[in-house]
Amino acid sequence: MAGNNTFYTIHSRTLNGQQGVALLMAIIVVAFVVIISINMLTQRQLQIHQLMNIYNKEQTRQYLMAAERWAVSVLAEDFKTEIKNAKHFDGFQDAWNTPLENMDKISVRASISDLQGRLNLNNLFYRGQIQTQWLNVYRNLLTLLKLPRSLADSLQDWMDRDNTESGSQGAEDEYYLSLKPPYRAANAHLVQLAELKMIRGYTDKIISTLKPYVYVVNDIAAVNINTADKIVLQAAMPGVSKKEILRIAQQQKTRTYQSIEEFTSQDSLKNTSIDKNLITVSSRYFKVDGSARINNYPMNLTSLIKRGIQGDTTIIYRMESPVYE
Repeated sequence: MAGNNTFYTIHSRTLNGQQGVALLMAIIVVAFVVIISINMLTQRQLQIHQLMNIYNKEQTRQYLMAAERWAVSVLAEDFKTEIKNAKHFDGFQDAWNTPLENMDKISVRASISDLQGRLNLNNLFYRGQIQTQWLNVYRNLLTLLKLPRSLADSLQDWMDRDNTESGSQGAEDEYYLSLKPPYRAANAHLVQLAELKMIRGYTDKIISTLKPYVYVVNDIAAVNINTADKIVLQAAMPGVSKKEILRIAQQQKTRTYQSIEEFTSQDSLKNTSIDKNLITVSSRYFKVDGSARINNYPMNLTSLIKRGIQGDTTIIYRMESPVYE
């Protein structure tokens, strides 16, 4: 009987052990099922979130494109009005200077700025030749901004087609090929302002200081006296006194000159040396800055628009970027 009791005890322990293993396996299986289910649910939620982001991005982009079309229509209408009045000029009193805000109760904003109120750096290099008069304007601008005038030399060398360094801080292929990584001078006009970072002497701080006063388009574009900042005006008209430059800049909000002759015939400017080839009263290049937020998805769009001599408009480039907050 004792042997039988031992058998039952062992058999009972074996059954209990097997039941324990089975229970453990069941718990593990359930745990795996729960983990897989949670993972599938998480992946599903992530996919939904990604799809919503894509939807919000595309919707926001479409509103920004609508803001760009608004800018194009405003510039075109402004041109028609001027032609109807047999005049062509641009100033801060024009319709394009009124920003757009909140279309269809959605946070959308857009504003137009006249790029010819700044200095086009590609004026320095046109049709394969350095334009001395514009090079001098740029040197004037650098001086007014308290930046080294030698920056004009390195920019000239970056764009001109010879291999001769200009001034003590000029730089040609020999200099750029010694850098790591090495590269060559472009020997062409600038494609975008960011390219300045590749040129000798141009640091992030210097470029940041320059940005409000310069831009680049593949063309010669005079400075619009109706919209230019006083620093740009002084750089383009060094023969005009600072007091007079300040007066011109201050009256831009209330007066728009309709011709260069009207501007230069003022008593205060009659005996002043002004290069009329450097200034204008009308503009062809405009920048549109748009921002939109839909379902907490923010995005910016910057567009460069050219308005032709017949009033036709062309989008030269677009640059969109999400806003990370």
